[in-house]
Amino acid sequence: MTRLLESPRRRRRLAWSAGSLIVAVPLVYLAVHLSSPGSPGNANGPVVHNLALYRAPKHVPFASRDRHAVRKLLRRFISTAVARHDVAASWPLAGPSLRAGLTRKEWATGHIPVVPYPVSRHGQGAWSLVQYSYRDEVGLEALLFPLRCSGYSVATVDATVVRGADRRWRVDYWMITKFHGPGSTAPADSASALSEGPPNVHELPGKKTGC
Repeated sequence: MTRLLESPRRRRRLAWSAGSLIVAVPLVYLAVHLSSPGSPGNANGPVVHNLALYRAPKHVPFASRDRHAVRKLLRRFISTAVARHDVAASWPLAGPSLRAGLTRKEWATGHIPVVPYPVSRHGQGAWSLVQYSYRDEVGLEALLFPLRCSGYSVATVDATVVRGADRRWRVDYWMITKFHGPGSTAPADSASALSEGPPNVHELPGKKTGC
């Protein structure tokens, strides 16, 4: 040890090392005690706890008795709400989403989120496609057949029917998406149809003779 201290060079190196250690120790202490760990609540990763609770609806067959009930429902709904005939009678046929924000009295006035359409007395309640079928909800592409000489063509409707706690089916969504035949154009718009009345672009030229 004595020989180590006899060398000026070694004494300078030892003093430099000791000085560095004296400075480094407080810095390490401050870094450890003043730093704080990140909060789990501030994490920016994806939230996945809700995904664990979600269960996709199970597809089930659209049973014959349910088809019969839905066909009957659609006929009644079309002849009242869609045809704007005795609209008040369609209130119990509409689901919670379709009549959301409306009272029964307001619904009866006919200012409802259902596009009016001059329906024929025959053929109503049919659909061209079952889009999906869950236990208490079915998505359909329903068909509307026009009154003769009305100027309208056959229309396709996106419809959703739901079954309530009373086990009765109701129409919960209704939107005309396409007109078929001469004069048909782009998909219909619900708001414009309600405010502007029957669109002339869907008239069938030359078909009114003898009406």
